[in-house]
Amino acid sequence: MANLPLISAVSVTVEPLDEASTAYHGRAREPVKGVARSAALSFSAQHSQSRRNFQDTDDRAGEVKSTSGYLCTRQWMLDNTGYTPKNGDKITVIGSRAVAVYVTGTEDSGHLDGSNALVIIHYSSQTPRRG
Repeated sequence: MANLPLISAVSVTVEPLDEASTAYHGRAREPVKGVARSAALSFSAQHSQSRRNFQDTDDRAGEVKSTSGYLCTRQWMLDNTGYTPKNGDKITVIGSRAVAVYVTGTEDSGHLDGSNALVIIHYSSQTPRRG
């Protein structure tokens, strides 16, 4: 697998959402007493933050997701930690700064040698919608 360089990489700490341990209300399909999270994981990533705050909007085709920043990391780093980014995972540290942002989506990038070498993890400061 290709080892593409990251520019000004920083350490990132993520608390993955643990859906198996989260209790949900039967009819409302909402978490009861908050969501459960797995043990925190750390990896290196390149960080980019938008200068504007975007908000989720609805249009005729449905909800339009937005992001307030993204992390770019190597696929093999995620494989080594056993982490697969999912919507709702909480990012708690970016570099030396404590934050409270949530993963809103991912995309594969840097396709070399028949596989993706990089993963882009989009995040937002908005608490994710449940349901």
